[in-house]
Amino acid sequence: MPERMRSEAFTVQTLEGNKVRISDFVWKANCLGTGSLTCPVYAGVVNEMNRIGRGVS
Repeated sequence: MPERMRSEAFTVQTLEGNKVRISDFVWKANCLGTGSLTCPVYAGVVNEMNRIGRGVS
């Protein structure tokens, strides 16, 4: 994999509360959205992002 496409190893929590490693998604299309619920812009779109995520997982 090209160096510019690599990321550090890390673990995230799914919407269901399960922990997954980013390495679980190697060679799969993925989109990682991050934000803070204290940010009014992010708070305004997080529900829609979660809805979309549920539709493709």
